[in-house]
Amino acid sequence: MGIRFFTVLFAMLLLAGCGNQDPLAAPTDLTVETGDGEIRLDWSLSDEAQRYQVYVLTAKDQALDEAFETFVVEAPPVRLDGLDNQTDYYLAVVAQRWLRADSEAARTGARPEGPFTPIGGLNDTGLQQCYDGDADAMVSCPVADWPGQDADFGRDRLAAEGELEKIDAGHAGFDFTKIAANGATLPADAEEWRCVRDNVTGLMWEVKTADPDDWYADEDDIHALVHRWSWYNPDERVNGGRAGIRHTALGSCPLEYCSTRDFIEAVNEKGLCGYNDWRLPTVREWLSINNYHPSPTIRRRINNFVDTTYFPSQRHRGTYPFFWSGSAFVNPLLDMEPGDDAESLGMGWNHHTGGSLHAPQAADISSHVKLARHVSQDNQHVDETIPAVEARGDQKCVDNIPRSNHPQDLMPRPDGTVVHQAYGLMWMRCSIGQEWDGETCVGEPTTLDIQSALQTAADYSYAGYDDWRVPNIKELDTLIERSCAHPAIDLNLFPNTPRKSHALSSTAVYWGEGSAREELRDPEFFGITQDQGIVRTIPVDLDNLRSSLPQETHVRLVRDLE
Repeated sequence: MGIRFFTVLFAMLLLAGCGNQDPLAAPTDLTVETGDGEIRLDWSLSDEAQRYQVYVLTAKDQALDEAFETFVVEAPPVRLDGLDNQTDYYLAVVAQRWLRADSEAARTGARPEGPFTPIGGLNDTGLQQCYDGDADAMVSCPVADWPGQDADFGRDRLAAEGELEKIDAGHAGFDFTKIAANGATLPADAEEWRCVRDNVTGLMWEVKTADPDDWYADEDDIHALVHRWSWYNPDERVNGGRAGIRHTALGSCPLEYCSTRDFIEAVNEKGLCGYNDWRLPTVREWLSINNYHPSPTIRRRINNFVDTTYFPSQRHRGTYPFFWSGSAFVNPLLDMEPGDDAESLGMGWNHHTGGSLHAPQAADISSHVKLARHVSQDNQHVDETIPAVEARGDQKCVDNIPRSNHPQDLMPRPDGTVVHQAYGLMWMRCSIGQEWDGETCVGEPTTLDIQSALQTAADYSYAGYDDWRVPNIKELDTLIERSCAHPAIDLNLFPNTPRKSHALSSTAVYWGEGSAREELRDPEFFGITQDQGIVRTIPVDLDNLRSSLPQETHVRLVRDLE
């Protein structure tokens, strides 16, 4: 009788103590740090919690009872080691207290990895389809009458065939990793990240913020895409002789001065994603992340030629298309004598058209900025010991704009070719129609339309090789020397390059319904104006070229090193 009484009494007291069964507040402010085979997890303490149960999961929304590991701790932080690198882990934390209902699970993810080494080489263009002469759409490759197009080669083709190994994820041949504000590597499906690392080139990119429903919602955030900055760089070694303007009236920003230099200094002081060496990207670096795949997520949002899965703010319809680069521009319109210092202008990148641009008043206007840094090295070639390119004829080359190519990047060979070992490419020193006589390119280059260029390359034999092809736009840009103009190429390596012409690439772009150039309809191929080094599109019908631009199109072939 006594045992029963005390049992009932204990049960009544237990029920009385459990009268408030409201769950505990969930842990907040979950943060992760990643390292070689390890994750460090931290969070803010929950009121009244006595302990925390941690679950290690293999999927983002996996049920807690399916965790492959779980353990209890009294307080954070928690360190997990012995983990597999380049593997996504998902963590859940539940606050607990005796006689109280557990809290909701707070969740996060992380991706441990060892020392990072870039894959190396060039990013591909994202194209996995070809042009067949029909304006309605791109089609599967190959196309017999339009052979050797961009999508027939490279990382994108390997990805389409399921043969490309990646460090992480990304469309086609791209390989990106999301990075947290503290520098931790995150799973590809992470919902919040502040930087993106390009695992091919080794570049890390700032991710701009933008509320798709309210353009000005986050205007107090220095990283908000709504802000615009004037180009300003007082470093006389690299600014081309013109520092630009440091002024508040030219930009819209939360700093005292709305210039690119002030923004860079503020971001580096803050230590975005754990680093303090952020800078403006070069034009070539901007080109490296361009994705020309004509998918609805990229093409129909005003042709945002960038993967908006990783750079989501740039799908915003309010986005002004122009982003500054750190590249100054040698003005080829000025009447200068050889050897004179060239006035320079800022160069930028237009994500709506997928090309570079400049404007005579470029240093006096404001535009968007997205910063970059190199994970393993500085590839700006800001080295005072490196001489300027030796100009030839009426070409203009300056020593106060960094060389686009290090002198050791492109190595000439006696057979009339130039090798770019780092990118694994071999180039013809002469354009099609010219001949190498052992010292220079003689003769006049042949003017070709795009289809003829592709067909000519398919049957071309030179220097003992018969696997030449028309380069894609990113390969073609590696020949451009932006410290020169008239033309923007090293004439010591590629003599007698035509000045007033376009250099063709094999990269096609389809301007479809809803795009920025919907009225054009016909696909175009990207090329580069050799006089200025500007990346732009060239219509399949050359009669559509604007009269203000060079009308001739020449071709220099490339092949992959064995």
